Amino acid sequence: MVVLGISLGSRTTGIAVIKDKELLVARSLTLRKKDTTNHCSTLQNCIQQYKIMMVVIKMPPVTHISERLKELLAQCLALFQYHGCMVEVQDTKTIKAVMPDIRNKPDLIAFATQCYPDLVPLEAKERTNKQKYHEKMFEAVVIAHLKSQERSSP
Repeated sequence: MVVLGISLGSRTTGIAVIKDKELLVARSLTLRKKDTTNHCSTLQNCIQQYKIMMVVIKMPPVTHISERLKELLAQCLALFQYHGCMVEVQDTKTIKAVMPDIRNKPDLIAFATQCYPDLVPLEAKERTNKQKYHEKMFEAVVIAHLKSQERSSP
């Protein structure tokens, strides 16, 4: 099964597509001003291109959800419903419950690159960046990975 992982943010959103333990897509999207069409069109392209039926969304804590993020989430959920995708929403507590070794963002990034060596150049770049642009993408990779492992377990 193909899993789309999304880590929503009010400025940056990470997406990852995993199929049969293979990372097909790992991207960071930037939300400009009030324009959310870039996110929705990219997600729609992923759904159609990879025939995605399972979506896992990593949400920030409730105290960090802005009106803009609520609007983006509503648009994404409408898109997923239109395409008949199953949707599951998770938070950081869910990830930590499944993987207690992941204590912080650097641990999460290290886990993602351990599972998918193609991400090593982005990890190196992220370590040197002052602004952490790809953190959301790494979160999306981890939640998609966890869901794909869960789906492939006997």
